[in-house]
Amino acid sequence: MYLTPTLSPAKKKILTSLGINDGKDILLHYPYRYDTFIPKAFSDWKLGEIVVFSGELLQPFTSIHFGKAKTMSRSSIRFQDTMIQIVAFNQPWLSRWPVGSTLTVVGKYDGHQKVNVSKLNQKPLDLTAGIHPVYSLKEGITSETFQKLVKESYELNQNELKDVVPQKLRQLNNFLSFKEAVFQIHFPSNDKLLQQAIRTLKYEEFFKFALIMNSRKRNNQNTLEGHRKDFSFEKVREKANTLPFKLTIDQQQALNEILKDLNSQAPMYRLLEGDVGSGKTIVAALGMYACCLAGYQCAIMAPTEILAKQHEQTFSKFFKNTPFKGGILTSTLDPETKNEVLSGLKHGEYNYIVGTHALFQESVQFKNLGFIITDEQQRFGVKQRQAFTQKGQKVDVLMLSATPIPRTLAGSLFGDMDISIIESMPVGRHKTITKYIPENS
Repeated sequence: MYLTPTLSPAKKKILTSLGINDGKDILLHYPYRYDTFIPKAFSDWKLGEIVVFSGELLQPFTSIHFGKAKTMSRSSIRFQDTMIQIVAFNQPWLSRWPVGSTLTVVGKYDGHQKVNVSKLNQKPLDLTAGIHPVYSLKEGITSETFQKLVKESYELNQNELKDVVPQKLRQLNNFLSFKEAVFQIHFPSNDKLLQQAIRTLKYEEFFKFALIMNSRKRNNQNTLEGHRKDFSFEKVREKANTLPFKLTIDQQQALNEILKDLNSQAPMYRLLEGDVGSGKTIVAALGMYACCLAGYQCAIMAPTEILAKQHEQTFSKFFKNTPFKGGILTSTLDPETKNEVLSGLKHGEYNYIVGTHALFQESVQFKNLGFIITDEQQRFGVKQRQAFTQKGQKVDVLMLSATPIPRTLAGSLFGDMDISIIESMPVGRHKTITKYIPENS
């Protein structure tokens, strides 16, 4: 159990608004960037860079007021036998420091021995220099204040910071322990340890994500039951042989995986990935054909009406000379045609349907929906896709995507689904050319 530092009501309110509710949340609220202040000799300063130095205040600060409650304060500091002019905005309290005080300055060097101050204090130089975390926070709490809360939370909860990544993997990849990584991410000793901590925590995050996805997938396989589709694999192969071209090895492999899923008691949840022109649609069509042979209805969703019409033309040719009938459903259909399609789906007269978001409407009912295909699945909302699967009982789901996602990354992003990838292009298919066109071209 994680303990929480004592917080004032105001700070607690701010942290709660950021989703930070306890000591664990404080420790896991990582910096979004770091400011690195390295002391240099004055002769090494470059125009425009951030400098940090310590020196003696040579004269009192003088302030002028402008605008609404705005101030500009000026003074000079001796640094390495050079008089540095410093300018600070909206810090009128600087006049409290007497001449002769030793001050540490962080600011932008503007040339001509002039520094525009961002930080000014009496801390020793070695405490101001170094690597400083910057957190995403709200007005009322600074990064310095938040880091103090992190320190308190760490002291209270460091024994709760257990490793998830096995020791063997940590050693193999030169990772820190989770406890040390959390400390270094907030209080970096040096850049090397900081980078090591970042690598450790990124890996740990993906490792936990992969475990969750794998667990969810195994749980679905063990607890969810689908409707096994009984069909003739031989008839599907015969249909494939009637095509005017031969399927590539990748297409055949993807088709075999889809047919195996359809014929399995476990529900299909598969991503079919392939570049534009790789032949995803014909593989999906053969899967639909198998589903129709088993006596189930199929639906394919397209993100635009143009793409839906293209699919409808493709499937009309594909299902020609078969006993299976299909149609298209879009928002632009006239009422008479739309009612005909809706009736055909409800009473089982339509074996497949191609449509856009119009398929999500409550008026769309199926007699026996068993297979859903989503083209360019990333353009549909998760809730939309989930709601659509409710129009059937334990339906099989296939998602198509032309987004080029490497297999390893796809496995991470879609860890709870199976993945089929079509990498090779059909013979004679021209290479897809991708170009970047500036908006104002």
